[in-house]
Amino acid sequence: MSGPDILREVEESLRAEKAAKFWKENGTIVLAVVAAAILGTAAQSFWTAHKRSQNEVSTSQFLDALKDKAPIPALEKLSKEEKGSGSALAGLNGAAIAIDKKDWASAMTAYKNVIDNKSVDKAYKDLAIIQMVSIQLDHDEKATGADLLKSLSPLIADKKSPWNSKAIFISALVKASKNNDLAGAQSDLDTLSSMTNLPASFMDQVKALSEVYKIKMGSK
Repeated sequence: MSGPDILREVEESLRAEKAAKFWKENGTIVLAVVAAAILGTAAQSFWTAHKRSQNEVSTSQFLDALKDKAPIPALEKLSKEEKGSGSALAGLNGAAIAIDKKDWASAMTAYKNVIDNKSVDKAYKDLAIIQMVSIQLDHDEKATGADLLKSLSPLIADKKSPWNSKAIFISALVKASKNNDLAGAQSDLDTLSSMTNLPASFMDQVKALSEVYKIKMGSK
């Protein structure tokens, strides 16, 4: 079942007063699709940033790293050697390759390197945080809800960050899945619902997830 199909089925189930049954049967899948949608949006934004800043890293070095038999460590090395956007782009590309290979540990390492690099622009750091927390949510058993919310807190506090709304959305997922705090998760979604400048597709995700949480709270 595709993402749009699941979100559409949520709304149809609500209209047919079968929402409680739908949540029981498909709740886990809905959350997974929503999380995947976040990653997809972030990846698209990353590509835009990549095209804008590509000239800041040696094209030949970058291509050599991508073509390397072991591109992940090659890009990690390049990320450490370069500064600023060049370092970020190498690191983020390495993380993207690691994600494609489901090498979550390498992806998280690459994102952490970007986050910890003082020469990297804040926009890239924020993107790395969004991506890293999204992965940790599903693939890092050691990461607590408190840890993830602490990572997101600067982005949530920074209303001017291009990743502010995504951070609030992921905060809702963390609160619900890690902390079992559905009321807190719903509060985050209410905050997003009050915003007027967000894409319609994103607001559809907010609405669908909000309905799911309301159903789950009502079933307790």
